[in-house]
Amino acid sequence: MTAPATAPERERLRTAALRAIESLVTRDATPEQLSSWAGALESFADSVERQEPESVLWSIGRNSIFSAAALLTQAGFTLGESQPGDAVSGTVTFGTQQEGHRGLAHGGCIAQAFDHIFGTLESLSGTDPFTSELNVRFLKKVPIGRKMTFEAAVVSSADGRKQLRGQASAEGLVYAEADAVFVLKPRTS
Repeated sequence: MTAPATAPERERLRTAALRAIESLVTRDATPEQLSSWAGALESFADSVERQEPESVLWSIGRNSIFSAAALLTQAGFTLGESQPGDAVSGTVTFGTQQEGHRGLAHGGCIAQAFDHIFGTLESLSGTDPFTSELNVRFLKKVPIGRKMTFEAAVVSSADGRKQLRGQASAEGLVYAEADAVFVLKPRTS
């Protein structure tokens, strides 16, 4: 097992990845060059993915968050606001950093993962989503080291408020469910 990365190491990696993505997607290039660059990045991603991390979590503080929106889109790119029925999912493997009781993920970390996946539904909409309510029902103990799938969907939308519902599951079993209300504010910058 390797030593966990520190906040400065994560920030350096985040900055380098964002810089690489921005320089690649904004550069004039031939289709062959774009294909070559994509192949190189795919090979690198494949090699990283083959190494199972001890922990993958959207964690407290910007230094530990990798935003797919920032990595995959050009600056200024926005999508329309999400609508009822829109859904998103992601995976989380809780590690010892998120351990509550011995061998089990802390409930606060599970709630945080729900909060993050709910927020991703609006992350590209040109608005800033703010959590107004978050209710989590813990149905089963979540062991650390188990890859969990978090799913979220928009249930309703009215007057700048979104009602969302989600679940965390693994191997066909639901471990937790959550409901949330998000308030959307126009992005100021």
